[in-house]
Amino acid sequence: MKTLIKKNSIPFMFSLLMSIYIMSSPLRSGDALQFKSDIKSFNYHYLSFAVFRYKNWSSRFLIEAITAYFSVHAIQFLLLMFCLSFLFMYAIIQLLGFNDSRYHQYKIIIAILALFFFPINLLFEGAGIIATMANYYVPMCLMAYVLLIFKQVTKTYILQLLAFLFAIQQEQFALLGLIIFSVAIGYQIYQKLSVLKYVPFFILSIGGILSAKLSPGNAIRNAVETNVRFPEFQSINLLRKLDMGFIKMSYDLLFNGSVSLFFILMLISILIFSII
Repeated sequence: MKTLIKKNSIPFMFSLLMSIYIMSSPLRSGDALQFKSDIKSFNYHYLSFAVFRYKNWSSRFLIEAITAYFSVHAIQFLLLMFCLSFLFMYAIIQLLGFNDSRYHQYKIIIAILALFFFPINLLFEGAGIIATMANYYVPMCLMAYVLLIFKQVTKTYILQLLAFLFAIQQEQFALLGLIIFSVAIGYQIYQKLSVLKYVPFFILSIGGILSAKLSPGNAIRNAVETNVRFPEFQSINLLRKLDMGFIKMSYDLLFNGSVSLFFILMLISILIFSII
């Protein structure tokens, strides 16, 4: 066990830091409170609840189901976040070809960056930490694991397909997956190599996008929220919508603590590993 932890010390530290942060945050807040109340009327049948939400509010079928589940089961939520954080950092290290000696000389710079960018505002406001993690962090961790298909010959192909099936419940990851696997298939064809292992991911990506587009719940939600929050949205041309989306995404990545937290914890994990 000690050897395993030492070999994977950065993922382990990242998971530990993330778990400590989550435990210090109010878990049952935001959407989790509403989900905990609503699921009672479904007698805790989480899939039935997800079907109802798909028809009336959101296309994120599996995400809605686990959000409802973790709104009731906080301990299981913490355990999953620890495991997924470990998986995420392990995948990132593998994808980057990480070598600790390569970064050892930059540990002071990493410390300065971590201190400079560490958010001082309360993170995960609004929807609450359970809903936010279920909708964004969980798909992100699983997507990182899926991308290992490009890095190594793996015996976990079926698990990666299942992980991708969950990740594309979030339409942004479905679009990202479509782009990635379209490029991968194009490259394989150009190199006259087999594309069979990438085709299922490509098909699932299209399925995820179609699910989001055709979901009756999404149509209802878009109509309600657009009229309330941005009534002029429908009259804006496509290029302007893309421009606004890019600006919002760039701002969140650079200045929003709830997004940058993951990168900050990654830097802190590298710093600690470089010291020990």
